[in-house]
Amino acid sequence: MSGKDPKDFNLPQADFLKPEQIDNVGRALISLMREVAVLNDRVLVLEELLERGEGVTHEAVDSFVPDEAFTARSEASMQQTIEGVLTALRGDA
Repeated sequence: MSGKDPKDFNLPQADFLKPEQIDNVGRALISLMREVAVLNDRVLVLEELLERGEGVTHEAVDSFVPDEAFTARSEASMQQTIEGVLTALRGDA
């Protein structure tokens, strides 16, 4: 097996944007993070419904009312995602 990191494609060594486009990058990143937050919560809701043995329908997902334990899991998951993005932005990857 070669010593090449299979995740190298995640950190391409190329300049794609000009420095003056940083605001555009920020807006795009915020937009993507909002979408990730929604998707993450919906996946957690689906998992919760499946664990409970309840029907998984649009109605069940949309009307789901989280308890404290679910809210804690959701917040922890989002914090992990945010920390990952901040790590990448700092170049600590």
